[in-house]
Amino acid sequence: MKLILMAFIFVSVVAQAQEREDLKFQNLISLSIQKGQRVDTEVGTYLVLQSETKDQAITTKEYFSSVGGYDESKVFHVGQVEAVLEKWILDKDGNSVIDQWDFTVDIQGDLVQSNHYLMTETPEHQIIADKDLKPDSYEQAKEWFFERDSLEKKFIR
Repeated sequence: MKLILMAFIFVSVVAQAQEREDLKFQNLISLSIQKGQRVDTEVGTYLVLQSETKDQAITTKEYFSSVGGYDESKVFHVGQVEAVLEKWILDKDGNSVIDQWDFTVDIQGDLVQSNHYLMTETPEHQIIADKDLKPDSYEQAKEWFFERDSLEKKFIR
C-alpha cells in the first residue's frame, strides 16, 4: 500500500511540475501577443519578444515569437512558436562569430524542429562563413531549449 501511495505522490508531483512549465510557456505566448514587435512575412505574422545581454566579449541575443495570423475580429491565433538563441563573439579580425540555435515548437510546447548554425559576419554585415551544425539528436535540442530559464527570466518580469 505504501508503494502505491508513493507512486501516486511521485506522479502527482511530476504532473504539477509539468503544469507549471506549461503555464510558463503559455505566459510567454500571451506576453508575445500583448507586447511583441509585429513582423509580417509571407508565412505569417510574427509577434516577437527580444532580449540582448552583453557579458565581456560575448553578446547573447534571444528571440521568442508567436507565429500565426489575425482573424476578421483582429484576434491573433498562434499556429506555432519559434525561438532563436544566439551568442556573438568578436574574433581577432573584428568579425562576429555567431553560434545560433533555431527552434520551432507547436502550441502544446512540443519541439517540432531545431537547427544549429555557426556563422561569421563582417562588420559590414556580410556572412563570410556559414556552417550547419546538426544537433546530435532531437533530445539534445529539446533539452537545450526546454531546460533553459533565460527566456522566461528575460521576458516575464
